Amino acid sequence: MVNRTNILITGLLLLLMFLLPVSMATAQNVTESQEQSEDELYNHIKSNISVYNQHTEMVPGFVKSLVGNEEILVLIEKNNNDTLLIKAVTENAEITQFDKIENESQMNPTVKVTTNEETVHSLMNSDDPIETFKQLREDGKLDIEPVGVTKKAVFWVSERIFNLFG
Repeated sequence: MVNRTNILITGLLLLLMFLLPVSMATAQNVTESQEQSEDELYNHIKSNISVYNQHTEMVPGFVKSLVGNEEILVLIEKNNNDTLLIKAVTENAEITQFDKIENESQMNPTVKVTTNEETVHSLMNSDDPIETFKQLREDGKLDIEPVGVTKKAVFWVSERIFNLFG
């Protein structure tokens, strides 16, 4: 039987996917570069989706029902002050769509994630993505904002449960 800590950690990993797909032990190493183009950053994040999706069976059903079916708008402020906009769609915690978009009006998100390129690299290069994720959120470098009253309530409850047991 899976203990509560494992369930909550798995739930946090699901929240991590709102920013980028992280494969637990098999994520590719990233060579950081201040001059990395938007396509390189986007392509690197996208290249990890299949690895992430291979681990979605670990996400408990109740977590999938709470936060596993989303339309996510990801805004990444690039080092060159451009903004990379990504539309990510999840179904049962699996990422089914991951596309660059030109502007926010191209979608109706249920979750909005705002961060910067440095934060993305910190997560992708972390040996402990869960702890890094928590620290980045505490430092205000990663904002996950549910859209709508119902989503806000679901996320509020999810965060309280995680804080209680995590």
